[in-house]
Amino acid sequence: MNDLADEPTERLALLVASKATFLGFLAKRLRQRADAEDILHAALLEAVAKPEALHDEERLFGWFYRILRNKVTDHWRRTAAAEKAHAAAAAEIPDSIEADTELYDATCACVHEVMETLKPEQVALLRSVYLEGQSLAAVAESISKNRNNAGVKLH
Repeated sequence: MNDLADEPTERLALLVASKATFLGFLAKRLRQRADAEDILHAALLEAVAKPEALHDEERLFGWFYRILRNKVTDHWRRTAAAEKAHAAAAAEIPDSIEADTELYDATCACVHEVMETLKPEQVALLRSVYLEGQSLAAVAESISKNRNNAGVKLH
């Protein structure tokens, strides 16, 4: 005797057992495997949230593939919107901070004020690496520290 309450659980188990197949379907449509896994998990959560939809075993996989396709479409819409927003933001930013002299002057003044609050060793490290462009390894050697220690101090 098969309890009706067990049917959605059994059908959900069928979906979970087909994880590799679903991931293959998603991998063909997405750039990153992590995105495919995220979408599969979101689709499985949607299936769990709608146990009444799991009653029709004949239509189970078709229904689930429709959820996956919709989630892929949503993913690409969000990605396109984010890329468009990033492009618009990038277009508003000057090519270099020097192009905006007011911003450049304010930034430099702020950096110099903050640097005055640091220890001389920290200021020398920041100046050498970020302002003079020396490698961290070279600076670490010149101050008799190992690279990891100098990296921690720089951070």
